[in-house]
Amino acid sequence: MKRLLIALAPLLLVSCNAYFPHLRVIRANYNVSRGEYQPAIVDYLRAQEAQEYEPWLSYNLGTVYHYLGESGAANDRWESAREADVDDLTFGASFNRGVFLFEQGRYQDAFREFRFALQVNPASRAAKTNLELTLERIEAGSELDGEGSRSGDGGGSTTTGGTDDGATRMLDYVRRKEEQRWRANSEPAPAAEARDW
Repeated sequence: MKRLLIALAPLLLVSCNAYFPHLRVIRANYNVSRGEYQPAIVDYLRAQEAQEYEPWLSYNLGTVYHYLGESGAANDRWESAREADVDDLTFGASFNRGVFLFEQGRYQDAFREFRFALQVNPASRAAKTNLELTLERIEAGSELDGEGSRSGDGGGSTTTGGTDDGATRMLDYVRRKEEQRWRANSEPAPAAEARDW
């Protein structure tokens, strides 16, 4: 029995290396949750050396870089994560890039990112809300800058650089559909009568 354990010991040590990148990711995620970003970056980069799950690690690194205020590195990482053919990563990277661009005041670019994220995941309320907020900022900016033209004779057409009436109509349609869904879910159920057993 003792000889068998001695013979299997090198195999056990080799098999632990297969899980070592996963343990690094777990430790990095834990460090991010504690706000310790530098050790998290080191663990993510070392886990990337195994060349497994590269898009997910790039997404996580982009998020950590964004927390640290390193916008260029964050955008590069999110862009590489977006190249993966995984809807969750594509949505998350586009959404995060939209938030970053919105914070920078680049509303046209943010609008494109949120619209793309919404195309990937049409059920995302956060993407819908941010798309609406971005469109409002674009319209408010065009009114202040005089870039767009709003007809005051009741025509209701709005033209802004980069957005069109189709985007506004799409948002109005989505808003109406969601209102209908909320009303349908909030209607009270009919009261059961005493005769219904």
